[in-house]
Amino acid sequence: RIHQKKAYFISRYLRNTTIYNAEDGNRIVLDSLLKNSNGKIDIIVLLGKDKDKLRCRFVAHKLKGEVLNKRRKKILRDKKRDGKKAVKQVALMDYWSIYITNIEETSITAEQVHNLYRLRWQIELLFKVMKSKLYMGELKDTSSNKSLLMMYGKMITLLTGIILFDHYDDVSLYKAIDYYKKKIVDVIDELCKESFVLFDKICRKIERFAKKSSRKKRPSANQICGLQPALNP
Repeated sequence: RIHQKKAYFISRYLRNTTIYNAEDGNRIVLDSLLKNSNGKIDIIVLLGKDKDKLRCRFVAHKLKGEVLNKRRKKILRDKKRDGKKAVKQVALMDYWSIYITNIEETSITAEQVHNLYRLRWQIELLFKVMKSKLYMGELKDTSSNKSLLMMYGKMITLLTGIILFDHYDDVSLYKAIDYYKKKIVDVIDELCKESFVLFDKICRKIERFAKKSSRKKRPSANQICGLQPALNP
């Protein structure tokens, strides 16, 4: 539907989605495609089993180093949590970041596809903060007025947190909000009095203890957007 409305999309490739060669219509065996590549794939495929298959780009990057190790540990940890103790190996496609998009190669490169998806993921992280840290889906009070006040309070905490900490490129909002939400009343009270003593203390603590995971060779969202100097090649 997005494509029919002449809009653009970038999405993760969903496991077990059928893809076909755009030239001869033959089904593509994903494991064979990944094994015979040089670590990067950018081809045109036909997507889905319907008669009217969707023609789109199939873009894949093979993970390396620290990113690959983190992905592997997370997958094995999730499998163990789900009770799949017998499964010791990671599937071949789990070593890759794979996307589908209808944006033409002449418009953006494969690397830009990867970066754009990472930027879109920032929205998902924001929803994760709202759900996991501020519990916006759990308003148990039956009074509509109290529930509305609770929601306003949570939104104020979220928005002020974004405004205050977003310019710290190495600070994770997801980590920072845990400590900040406990201090929000005192912070707002102090800001109303035009005092910044407590706020400065909170910023120093958060800057020290709420850092993002190490990303020595991975550009941040601000670097992708050109708001900060790019990483050295």
